[in-house]
Parts: sequence; C-alpha cells; structure tokens
Amino acid sequence: RRCEAREGAACTSLSWLAFRADTGLKHDHRRAWRMAVRACQLGHLMGCVNQSHFASEGIGARADAALAVRLARKACDGGEPLGCNNLGDMYEHGRGVPLDLAQARRLYQQACDRGVGVGCKGLGDLAAADKGQPADPTAARAHYRRGCALGYAKACPLAEGKAPADAAPRR
Repeated sequence: RRCEAREGAACTSLSWLAFRADTGLKHDHRRAWRMAVRACQLGHLMGCVNQSHFASEGIGARADAALAVRLARKACDGGEPLGCNNLGDMYEHGRGVPLDLAQARRLYQQACDRGVGVGCKGLGDLAAADKGQPADPTAARAHYRRGCALGYAKACPLAEGKAPADAAPRR
C-alpha cells in the first residue's frame, strides 16, 4: 500500500523482497524489476541501485548494460554510495563502460569513505592485484580491515590475510 501511495522507500523494499529467495516470499523477478523502476522514478536512489543491478544481470527484464550504468551513475551522483560502488565495479570490469581502473578506484573510494564496506573491499582487491598500479598488500589489508569494520563480512578473512571463502562478485 505504501508503494502504491508513492512512497519510494517502500517500493525499494518490495523490489528487494521480491528478488531475494531467503525472505520467505516467492521469487518474482518481474515484480522486483517493476518495483525498482517505480522506486527510482519516485526519486528513491536505492531503488535506482536495485534497478541498476537488475538491468546489469537481466533480472526481471532484458539485460541492459548502458541502462545499468546510467542508473548507478544517477544514484552515485545523487548521494547514494552503493551506486558509486556498483559503478566502480562496472569500470573495474569494463561492463557498459570502458575499462578504467583509476575511475573504479575513485568510485570505490567514494563508497568506502561514505561507509559502504563493499567499496572498501573493492579498493582492497585493486590494491592486492597488480591492476593499474603495483600490488600493495599493506594497503589492501588496510582496506579490507575497514570494510570488515563497516560490516562487510567478505572483507574480514581478507583483512586477516586469508583467501576468500568464495570468489563471488561484489554486490
């Protein structure tokens, strides 16, 4: 009802609930897409982040890398740091934009500085690898520690120098 009453945050929540399998609700990716679109149209930037993720992965609609980039940029420019993180991931991997590790690093830094632990992990991953700059394990570990402190659990074993439990992409 709150989404129908044009409350963007409610639409965003509904989109994520319809997407996730562990919420007790039935998967409905088309509904997840529709709710994310509505949330973004209503100006709720996390709705734009959700829609960007769905567009990138083809969830609920045809995959559209250019749309995913536009939506992540809209969210980031509007002040939603998770949008900056997701846009950084797109630049790191050249999805929908030219590969640009310096831009990825800047966007991850924005996200990390604004309290998004996965952004700190992105910085750590770039520092740990020989990607665009010489590998810097000390800096990588510092970024991982910060990501862990911000609650991003996948950064914690890396902060301790352990290999990641899985190689799943950051989201």
